[in-house]
Amino acid sequence: MYSYKNVKNTYNICDNDELLLTPMGRTVESNSLELSKRLIEDLEEYGESPGNPESLVAFHYPMIDFFKTRKRENLQYSVEIGLSPEEDWTLQCSAPDPNIMMKWWDTFGRAERQIPKGRKWLDTLKLNQLCAVTVLGNVMKSVNIPFVLATKDVSAEEYAKMVVECQPYLDEEIIVKYFKNFRYYYSLDKDPV
Repeated sequence: MYSYKNVKNTYNICDNDELLLTPMGRTVESNSLELSKRLIEDLEEYGESPGNPESLVAFHYPMIDFFKTRKRENLQYSVEIGLSPEEDWTLQCSAPDPNIMMKWWDTFGRAERQIPKGRKWLDTLKLNQLCAVTVLGNVMKSVNIPFVLATKDVSAEEYAKMVVECQPYLDEEIIVKYFKNFRYYYSLDKDPV
């Protein structure tokens, strides 16, 4: 049974009254009561594995283990190198059919525009946002997808449908959960973790 303990406005997450630890041995904690409650819900439903982005645990553990302990320049660089056609499948459409190409560009944008705009955007991100971009970028094998989700006025459901129309092997229902968790964690910089 998971719970939280409020210690000087920091919410420590517990498992059977014992402090819950990340894979790197750090205390799972948050400055946000709402995030703490959502983490507990996801821990109950999905467990403690940080590998499942259907759970906010997949976003929060890396924040604690890596983003709070590493230099921002190094973290940003590791994301920035992924924003290229060689590394990001959404930035390369080789379909000869103009209709498919237009749908692709509507969903993901054109590489020659997305890359410079995406790099400038990365410079503006706060730590929770950069963490959210990294997690979703790793899962989707695309830095461009979190860029589009963060900057385009489209619902998680609508965007997941657009992505699946371009890559039908993806599971739309699961991607919607990933996208919603991304947007939630991305929004936390208003109330830092």
